[in-house]
Amino acid sequence: MIRKLSLAFAVVGVFGLLMLNELQEPKFLSNIENLQNNEKVLVLGKLTSVEVLTGGRQALTLETRKGVVRAVCKCKHLSQFNGKMVELIGRVRKYNGRTEILVLSLRALPS
Repeated sequence: MIRKLSLAFAVVGVFGLLMLNELQEPKFLSNIENLQNNEKVLVLGKLTSVEVLTGGRQALTLETRKGVVRAVCKCKHLSQFNGKMVELIGRVRKYNGRTEILVLSLRALPS
């Protein structure tokens, strides 16, 4: 009985930690190289180009006040955002010495 109760509390604790991680507010992007892997970020900038990659993914290039940011997503109909100011929420991904943002949410800002 005690083992089952301990296991139940452990499972609830793990799910609680996962939910707290998802509720974390995104940070404004200041310097992408200083961010930790899997950290949530908020980027405001002008979408300047969209490049089609393999596997149905697209690479976005955003011009921000701090410089140019590259992000990757599995999005459709991105041409409607081209040249517009957008708000991007994503997660930082670091691998093989590269840092990019995996898009979670993208929306156009009002002019």
